[in-house]
Amino acid sequence: MGFFLDFAGDQMAEKPTYKQLEQKLRELEKEAELRRHAEASLRKNEERYRALFENNPVETVTVDRGGRVTEYNQARRTAGRRPPKIGDVMYKDYASRHQIDMHNELMECIRLGQSRKYPEMRYKDEYLSINISSFHGGAIITSSDITHRKHAEEERERLINELQQALAKVKRLSGLLPICSSCKKIRDDSGYWKQIEAYIRDHSEAEFSHGVCPECARRLYPEIFENP
Repeated sequence: MGFFLDFAGDQMAEKPTYKQLEQKLRELEKEAELRRHAEASLRKNEERYRALFENNPVETVTVDRGGRVTEYNQARRTAGRRPPKIGDVMYKDYASRHQIDMHNELMECIRLGQSRKYPEMRYKDEYLSINISSFHGGAIITSSDITHRKHAEEERERLINELQQALAKVKRLSGLLPICSSCKKIRDDSGYWKQIEAYIRDHSEAEFSHGVCPECARRLYPEIFENP
């Protein structure tokens, strides 16, 4: 009988007091308030992320750690090319014709936790600028179509090459030319005197065709120009 009384007494001694219950209630209310604030902050962050993701003008696709597409944004949906399907393995089931094995590049980024850039990636008849950024749940892939810019750069390089080739064929005469006031020969850089025709031909693209001006013709052939 004494054992049971002692046990009951121990149980009553362990019963929390009103103040302890009140303190515990305040702690629970504070914890609940903190949780509400955290959830509200999380919702705001999710809304901000969703707005940034959807309204980002750059085509964006997210994948899980297996490389499977989980979502993509408005820019990707309206890019003019077929969008991926949710669950497609990126760069295998979808967009698999790049000049390198992009699926392997993606999986390495995810496995190593890396980010990589591919500023001029050839895809079919297009050029894309691709960025892969890994995170704990997979990776975010952004891509921009730079085909027009690439073609403009190629056209510019072509025009520059043509201009350089044209300039290489052009020889220019410049500076002071030492010329004999009597015979009109010109002294070259080696000190030799050359006929003016030969000097100009060697230092330009000009060619000469010989004729006789009217004044010289009268002097050389007076019989032809005598008055009848």
